[in-house]
Amino acid sequence: MPAEWLKSLGQRAATVSLLRPVYDSGIDRINDPIVFSSYPQDLWGGDQVAGRWMMNGYASLSGMRMQLDKRSWFFRAHQVQTPFYNYIHSFAFLRDLKAVGGHDARRFARDMTTEWMQHFQSYHAVGWGDDMVVERLLNWIVCYSFCYETASEEFLQDLHRTMHRHHSFLIRTLTRKKHLMQGTKIRILAALITSACHTQSFCDTLHYDSWIIMLKGALEDWQEQDNHGLVASLSIGKILVRLITSLQQTQHNTPEWLQRHMHDMTHMLYSITHNDKDLPLFQGMTLPNGQALEKMKTVAKIRLRKGEAQYKKQGVTAVRRGKTSLTVHHAEHNDSHAPFAMEMAYGGYRIVTGCGTYKMDENWREPLMSIAAHSAAAIPGHEPAMDHADIKISLETMNGAGLFNGTHAGYKNEFRLTHTRRVYLDQGGVDCRGEDMFIRTIALKPQDVVIRFHLHPTVKASLVHDKGHILMRLPNGTGWIFQADNAVLSLQESVFCSDGINLQKTQQIVLNAAIEELSHTVKWAFKKV
Repeated sequence: MPAEWLKSLGQRAATVSLLRPVYDSGIDRINDPIVFSSYPQDLWGGDQVAGRWMMNGYASLSGMRMQLDKRSWFFRAHQVQTPFYNYIHSFAFLRDLKAVGGHDARRFARDMTTEWMQHFQSYHAVGWGDDMVVERLLNWIVCYSFCYETASEEFLQDLHRTMHRHHSFLIRTLTRKKHLMQGTKIRILAALITSACHTQSFCDTLHYDSWIIMLKGALEDWQEQDNHGLVASLSIGKILVRLITSLQQTQHNTPEWLQRHMHDMTHMLYSITHNDKDLPLFQGMTLPNGQALEKMKTVAKIRLRKGEAQYKKQGVTAVRRGKTSLTVHHAEHNDSHAPFAMEMAYGGYRIVTGCGTYKMDENWREPLMSIAAHSAAAIPGHEPAMDHADIKISLETMNGAGLFNGTHAGYKNEFRLTHTRRVYLDQGGVDCRGEDMFIRTIALKPQDVVIRFHLHPTVKASLVHDKGHILMRLPNGTGWIFQADNAVLSLQESVFCSDGINLQKTQQIVLNAAIEELSHTVKWAFKKV
């Protein structure tokens, strides 16, 4: 795969070298100075430690460091599209330098900006991706007062010219690019309006009003889509937070429809969080997101009472009882291969989870998207066909307990088999019981099935000597027991990556069974002891 990837990268690079002058000539070259009337609030803040590592020549993310190489600028095959590549080319590191403060950090920010402009001021197909340009322009504006305000006139001329080109690129993308994804369209419009709030150099009244109207239509179209993942929802939520904050800061009118969209998105995301105030690891999600969710809640001006919730478009159901939270995944879009994958947490500790996603190596992408990397039921070595899954779900309350029920036909075409998962969480949140039922229309030979429950690395698990159940202990000393019927129980190795960067070893509970007849039901339970 690496050889093929490098070959395709070479082909794309050749295409870029041919098209770059043509595309670059279409981006306006404006030399007017940019005058800011105010600067956006730095909503996310920075990390002093990461900023100091940056000044010493290392990009630092989640405790991992990678040496800066200004000859390649993270464009080597194993670096492109990694979090480190995004960190550098989006200029997210400016927030960390700002957190360090002082003359040296300011000078380093200007030096990095100068060298980047020397390499990438003109259009570059990879470095000038739509979403990357949005983030880079906004980070320049947010950190402008610290990093650039007192810079030399020569430097500012180059920077302003580059910022104008970024702004022009976004307008050109918005008006000329066919089949622009709604999420990208929303992010571009929000960035244009946000920048217009703080400088008239990027706006006039006619453009501003048209962008507001276009944003309203884009948000409505996005809401009408059959499905949109959690990662996209969080990304759009964060840029809307930045937009609304800038509108309020500069005393612009915040449309009621914009506040409503912010409210609905915040309510959806916050209501599916675990008790650690963060999101489940479904659909390529990475952690942590607690700070972003709290900002969204503050801007949306809502107080949320967590209860059970079911969102069919996002493909997530959440049930809470006592200190226990349970989430079940049932999205049908192409990036989802694990119907009815579940997560469970008790208090602030996660117990059952997924493997997460690892963004440092492209070869990990497909394995960690597979159903085997989720706490779900599967036919070994086979992925369910999601375009024919025909997912049906329900959520009920029975005597104070919550009951999720879901059926999918993702294995029907290949194996003539449907899968039903039922999960019950009692009123006190100390008894989570489930059953996985496999039904097929023809039984010519036995069919193996496997059910996995990946455990969080902080959970200490051991298989009892009779191999009939598994004891688990959380970091706070709380104990849980797992047992199952109609399957062979084992405890095996697994991996976990919540931040997209650091892989950790962990364990998984594995249930193996064989369907001998037309149907087979495996029952299992997690109980607090």
